[in-house]
Amino acid sequence: MAELRKEDFLAIASHELKTPLTTIKGYLQMAKKSVDGKTNDELLGYLNKMDKSIHRLSGVVTELLNLSSID
Repeated sequence: MAELRKEDFLAIASHELKTPLTTIKGYLQMAKKSVDGKTNDELLGYLNKMDKSIHRLSGVVTELLNLSSID
């Protein structure tokens, strides 16, 4: 019973944490494609920083879920 609860928690946590990150990443990619690099270098720089941060956060979430599933 406890093992089933843990599996349920991991499935829910994975979905609840990863889905928003995936959505945000998609919108960032669309925004980056629509920015004219010659006139919006500063904005593009901010979008790139956001993209890197989301990638890093997604990796942290994945690692936490992997560590939780080892137990």
